[in-house]
Amino acid sequence: MLSDFNHIKSPAAFEVDICILGGGAAGITIALELIDSGLSILLVESGGLEYDQATQDLYKGENVSFKDFPLETTRLRFLGGTTNHWGGMSRPLDSYDFHREYDSNHSSWPLTKADLAPYYVKAHKLCELGSYIYDDYLSELNLADDFPLLDKEQLLRPVFFQRSPPTRFGATYLDKLKKAQNVDVLLNANVKELVDSADRKKIISASLVALSGTRASVKAKQFVLAAGGLENPRILLLSRTNSEKGIGNSHDLVGRTYMDHFGAYIGKALFHKPINADSIFFREKKFMGAQLGACLAPSPKRAEKQGVGNYILLFSPGTESDLSIEMLKSIKNDIANLKWPENAISKLSKIIANADTFANLSYKNVFDTNDSLFDVSTKSSGQLCNVAINMEQTPNDDSRVTLSAETDSLGLQKIKLDWQLNDKDRQTLRTAVKELASMLGRSGTGRLRTTSNLESNESNYTISCHHSGTTRMASDRTKGVVNSDCRVHGIENLYIAGSSVFPSIGWANPTLTIVALSVRLAETLKLTFTANENA
Repeated sequence: MLSDFNHIKSPAAFEVDICILGGGAAGITIALELIDSGLSILLVESGGLEYDQATQDLYKGENVSFKDFPLETTRLRFLGGTTNHWGGMSRPLDSYDFHREYDSNHSSWPLTKADLAPYYVKAHKLCELGSYIYDDYLSELNLADDFPLLDKEQLLRPVFFQRSPPTRFGATYLDKLKKAQNVDVLLNANVKELVDSADRKKIISASLVALSGTRASVKAKQFVLAAGGLENPRILLLSRTNSEKGIGNSHDLVGRTYMDHFGAYIGKALFHKPINADSIFFREKKFMGAQLGACLAPSPKRAEKQGVGNYILLFSPGTESDLSIEMLKSIKNDIANLKWPENAISKLSKIIANADTFANLSYKNVFDTNDSLFDVSTKSSGQLCNVAINMEQTPNDDSRVTLSAETDSLGLQKIKLDWQLNDKDRQTLRTAVKELASMLGRSGTGRLRTTSNLESNESNYTISCHHSGTTRMASDRTKGVVNSDCRVHGIENLYIAGSSVFPSIGWANPTLTIVALSVRLAETLKLTFTANENA
């Protein structure tokens, strides 16, 4: 059943078995897994079924990060959450991502990939990803035939991702939620705070407020906080009835180790001989019922030895016009170094074939205009490709979410984000560029031209809006907010779902892992109620 909190008359209190706070991928997955469980479920969503600006503005906050961007643009506040603008790129975390310890303060996952394996399979279906393939059929795709960067030393290895349609969880599973006899979905209800018991060992209720002014409380036997990597810590920090520092924050860990995937355009790889412009590294393909794409990643042993984060290199074909410009730059550099240009005739013929490109450049420079004289060919080149990198951010206590002095329209303190990179993150970028250049040079297949000021110009870094790590998972309560079951340390009935519990993020988009953890958490909740009944 669906209800609009704005239009409920004089609600006193809701009382259910499980209250799920947040209607994104995590919250909806848990609700779906609990259908027909015999438990009463209330799924609380801040927004409605469609985008609403007043509700979206509740995401505004203060950003004092190294990169300036408006926080409200990085997520969506209506049923389905950020899956409403998810691109669909999916892959489980690598086994390597689970066991890494970056330093003594930041422990590895208290889970292994094997622990999550059956839940990844279920998550795959919920994300509508087709066959579970990834790297299992690597040998069947003859990658070496169409991509010259694959060598025997495997400094960089091919890895696959799969593409969801993408699944919009709110729209896709709305009917199923409506028809569920034991699940109520409450729209346009915002969490004001969680209220804990005097001994701080249990959550008594959640206070809700609507933009219309409607207020109510929810009493539940178990609570799941599933509001996202920025709002999860915010709600905990706002909950100060009996905990001055906020709930779950006795060790000052709530909001710390904020992580996001960040990236950059590296430059252009110029191959000596044309390669297959239809390569799976350039264009995703249908294979065994799945949409598959490929990129390069470091071998786990080598990355661990180098002490860098996990990353991927993504390739896209350049145009024939781009190639001719690179040829001209190459000739210019050789002449400047008093060298006869290598393959001069071949390069000159390519330049002549694209004379309209240079006529346009000259026209624009002379007349200081963006207009063009000629239509330039956009035909893909088999010799030139653009290279981008996407990297994991390593855990960093100084990268964090706190509360701002500013308040939103509900009178609640906004978040203050201080997103910071560290030296290890910058070293990851340097190492990746070096590895790619080394592979091109050693194999004799081409060369890499990097962009200027690649590392120092951090304002040009791209962001993925994968808010993670702010309520990290750890067996030791002095190193994490939740345990391996996603239960907040020291609180018997509060769980947290979503990427805020990730101790590390690897390079993969987090959605599939969020859903897998949520399927697992739903199972934990069912077992908890069964155990209590049998006690």
